[in-house]
Amino acid sequence: MVDKMALVFHKLVSLEEALRIIDEKLGGIKPLGIESIELSHAYGRILAEDVYASADSPPFDRSIVDGYAVVAEDTYNADEANPARLRLIGKVRIGDMPSIEISSDTCVEISTGAPIPRGANAVVMVEYTKAEDGDILVYRGVSPGENIAQTGSDASIGDLILRRGRRIGPREIAALAAVGCSEVKVYVNPRVALLSTGNELVPISEKLKPGKIYDVNSHAISAMLKDLGLNVDFHGILPDNYTVIKKSIEEILEKYDIII
Repeated sequence: MVDKMALVFHKLVSLEEALRIIDEKLGGIKPLGIESIELSHAYGRILAEDVYASADSPPFDRSIVDGYAVVAEDTYNADEANPARLRLIGKVRIGDMPSIEISSDTCVEISTGAPIPRGANAVVMVEYTKAEDGDILVYRGVSPGENIAQTGSDASIGDLILRRGRRIGPREIAALAAVGCSEVKVYVNPRVALLSTGNELVPISEKLKPGKIYDVNSHAISAMLKDLGLNVDFHGILPDNYTVIKKSIEEILEKYDIII
């Protein structure tokens, strides 16, 4: 009696042909559904809809350096030999909206990320300044808008942030968080079961016996699937027995969408 496992398949189908057959048998390969999840759980998932900005990023004009908010025109002629002298009238801290207003020949100390006070149109880096008798000496001129991140310069309300079908990674998480997106709609992940087959295979936790090898593929394939954002359940090593394999696959198919 010939063991059914001795059957040899002389013709291998291409990946494209395999996908066509699966598509035909299933009546089309399509997503299993859509679900809304918190952004903190979205890493590795696939967006199910386009995402548009619901807030400006940044939401206000802010300094990108530590230094002094100024009227740029007051610094045009400043250099090492002839610094511009500006009267220091206050300080703007990050996280606070400034109530102070700048006029010509004045300046305000400002931290990186802090909102730009009214009247200022540039920021001089602290490295190009010197404090003296309550004034600030500016040794390098700046142009309007210099060292300022303008409101909506990264994204404005209504801008397309990410397209449907995009896999969510660290950059996508950052982009979504920047516009206040706390939840996203993603495609439901398929339930994946993984099997190894072979009389020669043993788990890596066991000691090798003559004629045996460690089951490497289950670990490698599991890692590859997890890298795609999928959760994988390993169902062990099966012997080279057609009946056992067939029964196992039939049982697993009742709970899983994909068997590898």
